[in-house]
Amino acid sequence: MNFNNIKINFINKKNNNIKNGDDIIPLISDVHKNTNVLNSISLKQNRSKNTFFYIYGTLNSKKEKLISLYLTILGKNLNSRLCKYRKIILNDIKTDQNPYKLIFKHFHLYGIFDFNIKNNSKIYCLFDKIYKYLWIIENIKLKIQQKKLNNNTQLYIVYNFFGFPFIKLLHFVSPKAKIILRFHDMIGSRAAKKIYKLKKLSYCKCETYSLLDSTKFRIDYWPNSVNFTKMKQLYNPSPKYDFYFLGNIDGERLQFIYKLSEYLKYHKLSFLLDAIIFNKNDSSISPLLSKIKQNHLIRINTTPITYIKYLKNLANSKVIIDFFRLSSDEGLSFRTAEALALKKKIITNRDLNANNLYKFKENILSLDEIDKVNLKEFINKPYVDPDPELLKQFDINEQIKNYLKN
Repeated sequence: MNFNNIKINFINKKNNNIKNGDDIIPLISDVHKNTNVLNSISLKQNRSKNTFFYIYGTLNSKKEKLISLYLTILGKNLNSRLCKYRKIILNDIKTDQNPYKLIFKHFHLYGIFDFNIKNNSKIYCLFDKIYKYLWIIENIKLKIQQKKLNNNTQLYIVYNFFGFPFIKLLHFVSPKAKIILRFHDMIGSRAAKKIYKLKKLSYCKCETYSLLDSTKFRIDYWPNSVNFTKMKQLYNPSPKYDFYFLGNIDGERLQFIYKLSEYLKYHKLSFLLDAIIFNKNDSSISPLLSKIKQNHLIRINTTPITYIKYLKNLANSKVIIDFFRLSSDEGLSFRTAEALALKKKIITNRDLNANNLYKFKENILSLDEIDKVNLKEFINKPYVDPDPELLKQFDINEQIKNYLKN
């Protein structure tokens, strides 16, 4: 059974406003196209081997609890460690003939890799309830069976740690494959202990997108990268908008965007804003958004968009605004690579020195300097092509070449 063909029934017992699976697990529909949201749970829904259930909220009636228990025994309940979803993943990994496999747990990454990675790759997204499964049981079974190994897989790229049993399982299934473990946001001492153990595994290679973490943990550095060849197909020589931003807006971000909108209004500069609002109950968001909307040169969209739509919006703009999430030296977002591939300028609050952005200083402006320069002049001056050798580290094709070479 193909991993991407499974069907998920979300049993919604928590919120009447939920209409689809993306309202419960954002962007899950990118990975699993067949998702339904149901208000009740019944045995009639359990019709095929590829159907699974995710209980969102508390089941109150005895009948529903018994049905949930029955589904758990059958291995159909995604909330359970006994779920057969794990077996589908394992069987797909064993039988899939693509030489490259990417595995991660955040659904928003699926669109990024679906667009950027080579065609001979398979993408797996294992959300939180899945990646915690006890893979050690499957390891024992594989060692007893000693068969059905996949020697066609050359490379696994695992984004953020899934646990030692899972990593060992990948090695057992594909003993000839290289396993690259990419780490993001390594906070706390537990990460150091895990990396120290992983570095001892001869078949694993640890790396990070953060220069700071690379030095701290003594692992390789490679920034987030995109497919420059595919990106060039979207290049727009005559962009319509001066500024573009996509991301969560609240707190300081929204305050800055409001101040920027006033500046743009005065200088008659245009702005495209794809706003993601996680906290819709925050009463401070709507008034500021309303004020921003009063500027007819600003277009605001609050409906989630696909990755390809985001790229087209970026291609149709001169400058992208980039905010860090956790700290200014956390590492570079995918937006940096996308902007470099599409020849777009960047305004950012990231630390330029900590992230080597000073190497692209002609096309990048720090938010700290925004009041000290002629912003209109920065936007309209010709783009300066960076050194091609510097750009290679942001190209996913070069990244994969490096993995297979070393």
